[in-house]
Amino acid sequence: MGTIVVPSAGLRVLWIRTFVNSVLDMTMDLTLLKTQMKSFRTSFTVCDKKIDDELLKEAPELKQLSILKSQLSDKFARLDTCQAEITNLILKIEDAGI
Repeated sequence: MGTIVVPSAGLRVLWIRTFVNSVLDMTMDLTLLKTQMKSFRTSFTVCDKKIDDELLKEAPELKQLSILKSQLSDKFARLDTCQAEITNLILKIEDAGI
C-alpha cells in the first residue's frame, strides 16, 4: 500500500492563502467586468437612441446613419466579448468550487 502524505500545517496554510487570493482575484475581475459591461450597455443604448433620432428626422442623413451603424456594431462586439469573459470567469469560479 502507498503511504499517505499529510502536508504540514504551514503548507496547508500556504495552500489556503493561495486559494483565497485566487478567489479574491477572480471576484475582483468579475466586478470589473460587470462594471465594464454596464458602461458598454449604456454606450450601446446611447448610440441606438442616436440612430432612432436620426431616423425620425424628415430627411435622415445616410452618412450619419452609416457612421452610427458602424459604431453600434463595434459596441455590440464589445458587449459580446465582455459577456463571454464574464461567462468564462463564472465557470472558473464554479469549477473552483466556490
